[in-house]
Amino acid sequence: MMDKKNLVYGKHSTLSILRNKNRRIEKILCTNSSLTFLRQNIPNFDAKNVDVVESQLITKALYSNGYKNALHQDIVVFTQKLIQPDINDIILTSKFLVLLDELQDSQNIGAIIRSAALFNVDALISTFHNSPDENSHMIKAACGAFEYIPFIKTVNLSQTINTLKKNNYWTIGMSCDANQPLDTLSKNFSKDEKIAIIVGNEEKGMRKMVEKSCDFLVTIPVNQSRGVDSLNASNATAIFLYEISKIFG
Repeated sequence: MMDKKNLVYGKHSTLSILRNKNRRIEKILCTNSSLTFLRQNIPNFDAKNVDVVESQLITKALYSNGYKNALHQDIVVFTQKLIQPDINDIILTSKFLVLLDELQDSQNIGAIIRSAALFNVDALISTFHNSPDENSHMIKAACGAFEYIPFIKTVNLSQTINTLKKNNYWTIGMSCDANQPLDTLSKNFSKDEKIAIIVGNEEKGMRKMVEKSCDFLVTIPVNQSRGVDSLNASNATAIFLYEISKIFG
Protein backbone atom coordinates (compact mmCIF):
# COMPACT_ATOMS: atom_id res chain seq x y z
CA MET A 1 0.00 0.00 0.00
CA MET A 2 1.32 3.46 -0.91
CA ASP A 3 2.47 5.57 2.03
CA LYS A 4 0.12 8.55 2.44
CA LYS A 5 2.55 10.59 4.55
CA ASN A 6 5.48 12.77 3.61
CA LEU A 7 8.26 14.76 5.26
CA VAL A 8 9.16 18.13 3.78
CA TYR A 9 12.15 20.15 4.91
CA GLY A 10 13.84 23.44 4.11
CA LYS A 11 12.38 26.94 4.42
CA HIS A 12 11.25 27.47 0.81
CA SER A 13 9.62 24.04 0.47
CA THR A 14 7.84 24.23 3.80
CA LEU A 15 6.53 27.71 3.08
CA SER A 16 4.90 26.50 -0.13
CA ILE A 17 3.09 23.59 1.53
CA LEU A 18 2.04 25.58 4.61
CA ARG A 19 0.44 28.18 2.33
CA ASN A 20 -1.61 25.47 0.62
CA LYS A 21 -5.02 25.21 2.31
CA ASN A 22 -5.47 21.72 0.83
CA ARG A 23 -2.53 20.34 2.80
CA ARG A 24 -3.18 18.34 5.95
CA ILE A 25 -0.34 19.19 8.31
CA GLU A 26 0.32 16.73 11.12
CA LYS A 27 3.34 18.24 12.85
CA ILE A 28 6.06 20.85 12.42
CA LEU A 29 9.47 20.64 14.06
CA CYS A 30 11.45 23.86 14.01
CA THR A 31 13.76 26.07 16.01
CA ASN A 32 12.71 29.40 17.53
CA SER A 33 14.30 31.32 14.67
CA SER A 34 12.47 29.21 12.07
CA LEU A 35 9.18 29.77 13.88
CA THR A 36 9.81 33.51 13.65
CA PHE A 37 10.49 33.06 9.92
CA LEU A 38 7.15 31.28 9.44
CA ARG A 39 5.25 33.97 11.31
CA GLN A 40 6.89 36.67 9.21
CA ASN A 41 6.02 34.98 5.92
CA ILE A 42 2.60 33.40 6.54
CA PRO A 43 -0.22 35.75 7.60
CA ASN A 44 -2.07 34.53 10.71
CA PHE A 45 0.20 31.49 10.98
CA ASP A 46 -1.35 28.85 13.25
CA ALA A 47 1.34 27.36 15.48
CA LYS A 48 -0.85 24.71 17.13
CA ASN A 49 1.02 21.81 15.45
CA VAL A 50 4.49 23.27 16.05
CA ASP A 51 7.08 21.70 18.33
CA VAL A 52 9.98 24.07 19.00
CA VAL A 53 13.14 21.99 19.31
CA GLU A 54 16.89 22.19 18.92
CA SER A 55 18.36 21.82 15.42
CA GLN A 56 19.97 18.47 16.34
CA LEU A 57 16.56 16.93 17.03
CA ILE A 58 15.37 17.93 13.55
CA THR A 59 18.44 16.24 12.05
CA LYS A 60 17.70 13.14 14.13
CA ALA A 61 14.03 13.05 13.08
CA LEU A 62 14.97 13.22 9.41
CA TYR A 63 17.72 10.62 9.79
CA SER A 64 15.36 8.17 11.50
CA ASN A 65 12.99 8.53 8.53
CA GLY A 66 15.70 7.79 5.95
CA TYR A 67 16.81 11.34 5.14
CA LYS A 68 20.57 11.45 5.66
CA ASN A 69 22.53 14.71 5.45
CA ALA A 70 19.35 16.69 4.68
CA LEU A 71 19.85 20.47 4.54
CA HIS A 72 16.75 21.12 6.61
CA GLN A 73 17.41 24.79 7.54
CA ASP A 74 15.99 24.08 11.01
CA ILE A 75 12.49 23.06 9.90
CA VAL A 76 10.67 19.88 8.89
CA VAL A 77 6.95 19.37 8.27
CA PHE A 78 5.14 16.05 8.63
CA THR A 79 2.25 16.19 6.18
CA GLN A 80 -0.33 14.06 4.44
CA LYS A 81 0.27 13.75 0.71
CA LEU A 82 -1.99 15.84 -1.47
CA ILE A 83 -5.25 14.34 -2.67
CA GLN A 84 -5.03 14.70 -6.44
CA PRO A 85 -7.98 15.31 -8.79
CA ASP A 86 -9.52 12.54 -10.87
CA ILE A 87 -7.67 11.95 -14.13
CA ASN A 88 -10.90 12.02 -16.17
CA ASP A 89 -11.81 15.44 -14.78
CA ILE A 90 -8.34 16.72 -15.66
CA ILE A 91 -8.60 15.43 -19.22
CA LEU A 92 -12.01 17.07 -19.70
CA THR A 93 -11.06 20.47 -18.29
CA SER A 94 -7.45 20.89 -19.53
CA LYS A 95 -5.77 21.79 -22.80
CA PHE A 96 -2.04 21.46 -22.04
CA LEU A 97 -0.72 18.31 -20.31
CA VAL A 98 2.62 16.62 -19.69
CA LEU A 99 2.81 12.81 -19.54
CA LEU A 100 5.82 11.10 -17.95
CA ASP A 101 6.63 7.61 -19.21
CA GLU A 102 8.32 5.91 -16.24
CA LEU A 103 10.55 8.81 -15.22
CA GLN A 104 12.34 7.64 -12.09
CA ASP A 105 14.34 10.57 -10.74
CA SER A 106 12.37 12.64 -8.22
CA GLN A 107 14.51 15.72 -8.79
CA ASN A 108 13.97 15.50 -12.56
CA ILE A 109 10.23 15.26 -12.01
CA GLY A 110 10.30 18.18 -9.59
CA ALA A 111 12.21 20.30 -12.09
CA ILE A 112 9.66 19.41 -14.79
CA ILE A 113 6.83 20.42 -12.46
CA ARG A 114 8.57 23.76 -11.94
CA SER A 115 8.84 24.33 -15.70
CA ALA A 116 5.24 23.17 -16.16
CA ALA A 117 4.05 25.87 -13.78
CA LEU A 118 6.03 28.55 -15.61
CA PHE A 119 4.65 27.57 -19.04
CA ASN A 120 1.00 27.17 -18.02
CA VAL A 121 0.69 23.38 -18.11
CA ASP A 122 -2.56 22.23 -16.53
CA ALA A 123 -1.35 18.93 -15.01
CA LEU A 124 1.26 16.16 -15.08
CA ILE A 125 0.31 12.52 -15.52
CA SER A 126 2.82 9.87 -14.50
CA THR A 127 2.86 6.08 -14.25
CA PHE A 128 2.27 4.07 -11.08
CA HIS A 129 4.92 1.61 -12.23
CA ASN A 130 8.61 2.62 -12.18
CA SER A 131 7.92 6.19 -11.09
CA PRO A 132 8.07 7.80 -7.63
CA ASP A 133 5.12 9.13 -5.72
CA GLU A 134 5.11 12.60 -4.13
CA ASN A 135 8.19 12.99 -1.94
CA SER A 136 10.32 15.71 -0.36
CA HIS A 137 13.00 15.61 -3.10
CA MET A 138 10.33 16.21 -5.75
CA ILE A 139 8.73 19.03 -3.77
CA LYS A 140 12.10 20.70 -3.14
CA ALA A 141 13.10 20.54 -6.83
CA ALA A 142 9.70 21.96 -7.84
CA CYS A 143 10.47 25.13 -5.83
CA GLY A 144 6.89 25.60 -4.67
CA ALA A 145 5.15 24.58 -7.91
CA PHE A 146 4.11 21.15 -6.62
CA GLU A 147 1.29 22.77 -4.65
CA TYR A 148 -0.22 24.27 -7.83
CA ILE A 149 0.22 21.62 -10.55
CA PRO A 150 -1.80 18.37 -10.22
CA PHE A 151 0.47 15.31 -10.24
CA ILE A 152 -1.67 12.32 -11.21
CA LYS A 153 -0.83 8.64 -11.60
CA THR A 154 -2.17 6.27 -14.25
CA VAL A 155 -1.90 2.49 -14.55
CA ASN A 156 -1.57 2.37 -18.34
CA LEU A 157 -0.05 5.36 -20.14
CA SER A 158 -0.85 4.05 -23.63
CA GLN A 159 -4.53 3.78 -22.72
CA THR A 160 -4.41 7.28 -21.24
CA ILE A 161 -2.97 8.58 -24.51
CA ASN A 162 -5.80 6.90 -26.43
CA THR A 163 -8.31 8.53 -24.06
CA LEU A 164 -6.66 11.89 -24.72
CA LYS A 165 -7.00 11.38 -28.45
CA LYS A 166 -10.70 10.61 -28.06
CA ASN A 167 -10.96 13.94 -26.26
CA ASN A 168 -9.33 15.82 -29.16
CA TYR A 169 -5.78 16.11 -27.80
CA TRP A 170 -2.77 16.04 -30.06
CA THR A 171 -0.04 13.86 -28.49
CA ILE A 172 3.58 14.82 -29.07
CA GLY A 173 6.45 12.57 -28.03
CA MET A 174 9.96 13.73 -27.25
CA SER A 175 12.49 11.53 -29.07
CA CYS A 176 16.18 11.91 -29.92
CA ASP A 177 15.57 9.67 -32.96
CA ALA A 178 12.74 11.73 -34.44
CA ASN A 179 13.14 13.52 -37.78
CA GLN A 180 10.92 16.53 -37.13
CA PRO A 181 12.70 19.44 -35.39
CA LEU A 182 10.86 21.04 -32.48
CA ASP A 183 10.96 24.54 -33.96
CA THR A 184 8.82 23.46 -36.94
CA LEU A 185 6.05 22.05 -34.76
CA SER A 186 4.05 25.21 -34.06
CA LYS A 187 3.09 25.50 -37.75
CA ASN A 188 0.79 22.49 -37.29
CA PHE A 189 -1.40 23.96 -34.56
CA SER A 190 -3.64 26.84 -33.55
CA LYS A 191 -4.13 28.32 -30.09
CA ASP A 192 -7.43 26.45 -29.74
CA GLU A 193 -5.79 23.02 -29.84
CA LYS A 194 -5.43 20.64 -26.90
CA ILE A 195 -1.91 19.25 -26.57
CA ALA A 196 -0.19 16.60 -24.46
CA ILE A 197 3.55 16.05 -24.60
CA ILE A 198 5.12 12.75 -23.58
CA VAL A 199 8.50 12.59 -21.85
CA GLY A 200 10.37 9.27 -21.84
CA ASN A 201 12.49 7.58 -19.20
CA GLU A 202 15.83 9.26 -18.42
CA GLU A 203 17.89 6.45 -20.02
CA LYS A 204 15.57 4.43 -22.26
CA GLY A 205 13.24 7.13 -23.56
CA MET A 206 9.64 6.27 -24.32
CA ARG A 207 8.55 2.66 -24.42
CA LYS A 208 7.73 1.41 -27.92
CA MET A 209 3.99 1.08 -27.27
CA VAL A 210 3.84 4.61 -25.91
CA GLU A 211 5.89 5.95 -28.81
CA LYS A 212 3.55 4.31 -31.34
CA SER A 213 0.61 6.02 -29.65
CA CYS A 214 1.96 9.52 -30.34
CA ASP A 215 0.64 11.67 -33.18
CA PHE A 216 4.01 13.38 -33.59
CA LEU A 217 7.59 12.55 -32.62
CA VAL A 218 9.78 15.61 -32.33
CA THR A 219 13.43 16.24 -31.50
CA ILE A 220 15.57 19.17 -30.35
CA PRO A 221 18.39 19.72 -32.89
CA VAL A 222 21.70 19.70 -31.00
CA ASN A 223 25.40 19.85 -31.76
CA GLN A 224 26.74 16.35 -31.06
CA SER A 225 30.36 17.10 -31.97
CA ARG A 226 31.39 18.16 -28.45
CA GLY A 227 31.06 14.88 -26.59
CA VAL A 228 27.41 15.31 -25.55
CA ASP A 229 24.56 13.79 -27.57
CA SER A 230 21.46 14.62 -25.52
CA LEU A 231 19.91 16.86 -22.87
CA ASN A 232 18.84 16.00 -19.35
CA ALA A 233 15.13 15.03 -19.35
CA SER A 234 14.05 18.06 -17.32
CA ASN A 235 16.09 20.49 -19.46
CA ALA A 236 14.71 19.02 -22.68
CA THR A 237 11.17 19.24 -21.30
CA ALA A 238 11.63 22.90 -20.40
CA ILE A 239 12.65 23.66 -24.00
CA PHE A 240 9.64 21.71 -25.32
CA LEU A 241 7.27 23.51 -23.00
CA TYR A 242 8.60 26.90 -23.97
CA GLU A 243 8.22 26.13 -27.68
CA ILE A 244 4.74 24.67 -27.35
CA SER A 245 3.56 27.47 -25.06
CA LYS A 246 4.05 29.80 -28.04
CA ILE A 247 1.13 28.03 -29.74
CA PHE A 248 -1.24 29.18 -27.04
CA GLY A 249 0.00 32.75 -27.25
